[in-house]
Amino acid sequence: MSASVKPPVPMTADEFLDWPEDPNGNRWQLVDGEPVMMAPAAPLHGTIQANLGFILTGHLRAHRPGCHVITAPGIQPRARAASNVRVPDLAVHCATTRRGEPLLDSPLLAIEILSVSNYCSVPELQEILIIHAASVAAEVLTRAGDGSWPKEFLRAAPVVTLRSIGLSFPLLEAYRGTELFDA
Repeated sequence: MSASVKPPVPMTADEFLDWPEDPNGNRWQLVDGEPVMMAPAAPLHGTIQANLGFILTGHLRAHRPGCHVITAPGIQPRARAASNVRVPDLAVHCATTRRGEPLLDSPLLAIEILSVSNYCSVPELQEILIIHAASVAAEVLTRAGDGSWPKEFLRAAPVVTLRSIGLSFPLLEAYRGTELFDA
């Protein structure tokens, strides 16, 4: 997508996906029909993202070999799908990834570091993990058996448990290599 080309507003998801790539390498997501540029990840954010990818990949290879971690995938929520394409930091997907597909279909788990976007309308999504970058903290939102989402996140204790993929890991491990790891 090109920052030099003024997008139509509101923009549809199809127009957003057809918009040429940004020549400066900027990443964008579509929020309620408005293209929003995403700031580059700060080193702390990127380190946490890499650590989580490492933790998740090791677990999935050992316990869910058909699943894999994807960094910054495009996800189209079902609610207001025509005007939204969101980009979480990480997602877990349990199907074959195919060349040329612009969006991740049916993610099992979405992970956001610091912020939450509207992923709750993706019907296959079972959990959302939010990792804070300013302090060692996490929140988990887990879909109920009836398909509804609770009103509040569960605050993660020293151990994060992701039921969707059967993984528990020490929260502090996500911060290895950062100033927060030794704090």
